[in-house]
This record gives sequence, C-alpha cells and structure tokens, in this order.
Amino acid sequence: MTEKRFEQLVRELEGYAKAHPAQYKLKVALLAFSGYAYVFAVLGAVIALTVSCFVLIKDGSSGHALLFKVGIALIVLATVIVRALWVRLEPPTGIELQREHAPRLFLLIDKIRNALGTPAFHHVLIVNELNAAVVQVPRLGIFGWQRNYLLLGLPLLLTLTPAQFRAVLAHEFGHLGSQHGRFFTWIYRARVTWSQLLQEMTVRRHWASFVFTKFLGWYAPFFNAYSFVMAREQEYEADRNAAHLVGPHCMKDALASLSVVGRLLRESFWSSLNQRNKETANPPDAYCMTWHTRFWFPPIVS
Repeated sequence: MTEKRFEQLVRELEGYAKAHPAQYKLKVALLAFSGYAYVFAVLGAVIALTVSCFVLIKDGSSGHALLFKVGIALIVLATVIVRALWVRLEPPTGIELQREHAPRLFLLIDKIRNALGTPAFHHVLIVNELNAAVVQVPRLGIFGWQRNYLLLGLPLLLTLTPAQFRAVLAHEFGHLGSQHGRFFTWIYRARVTWSQLLQEMTVRRHWASFVFTKFLGWYAPFFNAYSFVMAREQEYEADRNAAHLVGPHCMKDALASLSVVGRLLRESFWSSLNQRNKETANPPDAYCMTWHTRFWFPPIVS
C-alpha cells in the first residue's frame, strides 16, 4: 500500500467511523478475524488433503506409493507452516533492571500498573532513546502468549522531572490497560503482531513462507490503515487516562518538554556530537551527563 493510498483510506474512514461508530468497529473486528481465518483455512486445507491421501491408501486405491509420498510431503508442509507462524520475534535489547536495582522505580511501575489494569512486566530495560515504550513479544507468533517489556530511555530519565516521567509512563501503560477494553487491546496487539510477522517472514525468506507472504503483504498494511482511526483514538484515550491519573497540567508539561527536547536533540546535540566524533579519535566521556546538563528543565509551575 502506497503512502498516498494509506492517507486516502484513513481520511475516508475518519468520516465513516464518526458517522457509524458501531459499524466501523464491527468491520475492524471482521477484518481482524479474516487474518486468522486465512491462516486456519490454509492449515485446514493442507490437513484435509493429507487425511484424504491416507484414506485413499486405506481404501485400496491405486498409486499407493505416490499417495504415500504426497501425504508425507503434506505433513512436512503443514509442520513447516505451523513453525513459520510460530516464528520467534526478536525481543528488544537494553540494560535490564531488577527490582533491587531501583526499588522506587518499581514501586511507581506497580502503582501505575495497578491503577490502569496493565498486565505485569517480565522485563524492564534501559535503552538509549528519548522515549518510553511498552512492547509485547508474542511467544507463539500470531497465537499470542505475550511477554511484556517496559523500555525506559535513559535520555528520557535524565530530561524529565519525576512528575513528567509519571505522565509519560501512564500514557504508555494506558495502551494495555483495562480502560481500553478487551476489544481495543486485542486490536492493538493484532496490528503490531501482523506487522512484525510480515517483517520477520520477509527477512528470513523461509521456503514455506510463500503461503503467507503475499497475503500478509496485502493484509498487514490494509489492516493497519483500516484500524488506524481506532489506534489514534486509543492514543487520545491514553492521554486522557494519563491526565486523569497524574493531572492535566503534568501531562501538558510532559508533552511540551518532549517536543522541545526532541527538536533540540535532533538539531543541536546529536549534530554537534557527530561532528566531534569526526574530529577526534576517542568517543566523548559521559555524554549522557552532558545531555542532562544541557536539556534538563526545572519543573514548570502552573
């Protein structure tokens, strides 16, 4: 799907979702189910053909050797298809924190998680980004069984005030909280999982992936576009939930700080650091502390 077609479809669906919210929700659900329906239809067809081969052999049909070979080949194909769908998605990387490393941080995580009904996190990682994110890695491919990761950017921790940091965490947690409802959470996970699966199959190019790559090449972008209006509403709802939890002024300050620091980071900090790396043989010492000195802002008093 081209970017132009994506934007056109989103514009069309914005009006439709506003005028017919129930119908739009139903169509998103049917589209989500259609992906799973295709997967199980392919598996069902392969299994049915396999069973047919061995039934014909049992009934004494001619060509026993050929039917047996075809049956074995179909069993192998079915096994490979299941393994392709059970593809192991690479988890995010970073420096893992344990509760004893930062007890106050984990108490904050527990407090926000309980308030928003978010599932427990299996891993909390420090990453080198001006961002915080909740990442779910399905252990069974499209079949789910999520392993939850909380990513905390060190630049984010060095930049925001504690109150602003709580606001950012509350927003990220809100995507997986009970406030969205099971349906919205399921759609959120499905969008991420199908896109990840398409990327993994495209990169690995497994010989049995041809059964799904063409379908996923159409389905994943289309489903992403069709559910985009709902995903954006989830972003707004996550903001509302975070503002309700930490206060609207705190949420406003956090969003403003991220916008300002993000621009300064792109236009000033990284460009000067890259230029310094070109001019000197050794990397700079403690550049994160330089970041903290240049970009930390005192709390905004409302």
